[in-house]
Amino acid sequence: MDNRRNIITPGISYTDRQVNLANEQRIRSNPQTIKEQIYEAAQERWGVEEADAVIWIVNKESSFRQYIKNGNCCGLFQRLNRCSDSILGDLNGQIVEGLDYIQSRYQTPSEAKRVWLEHKEKTGHGWY
Repeated sequence: MDNRRNIITPGISYTDRQVNLANEQRIRSNPQTIKEQIYEAAQERWGVEEADAVIWIVNKESSFRQYIKNGNCCGLFQRLNRCSDSILGDLNGQIVEGLDYIQSRYQTPSEAKRVWLEHKEKTGHGWY
């Protein structure tokens, strides 16, 4: 008898649960899957053209790497001073927070992209 059975969900072994968690983490950390989730959330909020601008920004900022750190900036949207492990581990939270930031500061992703490009032209470093 396997003593590692999941008490909460009878019939699923500890090993099966670990494999399922590992697969879930792999899927969530996959840049293509992350890109799709960001695109869907941005499209729901602003539509297709603005979703394309969000994808452009996240690609420039993090290449869709959820756990990336760059000095005091980290995550998909490279948010300043938001680098705790709990924030980095919360993919949905990063997406919502990043979209909220763009909306509150720039109103639209196209405007955030314009600012990014303007900074790049002036300083050689893009940021928004």
